Amino acid sequence: MSLESADQKQPNPSGPETAPAKNPNSPSPPLPIAESNSSPTTTGECRLCKPERDWHDKVMLWVEIVGVIFLIAYTTVATLQWCAMRDQLAEMGKQQAELIRTNDISIDSNSPLIYVYDISLTNRIPDRPPHHPIPIEDKIRLLETTDHEIRPYIAIEFENFGTRAAIVDEMDIEGRVLPSLPDKPSYSGRRSYSVGIRPSEQPPIPEAIVDNHNPLKLSADDIATIKSGKASLWIYGFVRMEIFGHRTEIYGFCSKWHAEKWDTPPEGFSGGPCPAAYNYRERNPK
Repeated sequence: MSLESADQKQPNPSGPETAPAKNPNSPSPPLPIAESNSSPTTTGECRLCKPERDWHDKVMLWVEIVGVIFLIAYTTVATLQWCAMRDQLAEMGKQQAELIRTNDISIDSNSPLIYVYDISLTNRIPDRPPHHPIPIEDKIRLLETTDHEIRPYIAIEFENFGTRAAIVDEMDIEGRVLPSLPDKPSYSGRRSYSVGIRPSEQPPIPEAIVDNHNPLKLSADDIATIKSGKASLWIYGFVRMEIFGHRTEIYGFCSKWHAEKWDTPPEGFSGGPCPAAYNYRERNPK
């Protein structure tokens, strides 16, 4: 073997490295595995639960829709019922008001209706039943009274414009000498009383009520004070009577003596100056 042949068999350190020969019996190196964000186990579970989740979402959606529909239906029905009840209550109120009005008309048309015809001071109790109003000669005139004490009866004559007699069961007649009356009346002499005030006729025949247990006492000084105008003589009171439908009515009255001369009589009583609380008419169930 020549030297040149030996040099050709040794490798060249500066040249490219020759790849070793592949042995067919040696095992192959493993292939690289690509990285993934999701593991195979998770991907498999999502694929298995997706149909179940879709079914659950659909059921919840229908439940919510049915709930909203039920809520709307319930609210609508409740609103309609409230409106119906409101209309029904309003109609019942109208019917009740109409019934009360009809009842009041029936009571008015079948009840007595009394008014004060006249008030006078008299020395004797008027006759019953009356055949005429109290005559002038039976009335006491304060302007003609001398300076002495008097004890007259207070006679209240009533006229009934109703269709039935007024059955009086309680009354009070008060006489006061005062410059003016209090705002509200005070009844100290009320007592039971039994008399009927019949419907008036033409010409009117008023019926008088007299409290013979409580005559008016006027001293000479009282009469002088009344005549001078420093004080006034006030007559007030009430009568309670039975009216139609087993009800009662209380009729309050008031008058003031005045010295102005009329054609007949020359003096008398007038209800104008009295406080409003003294003249009234009240109806109450019995």
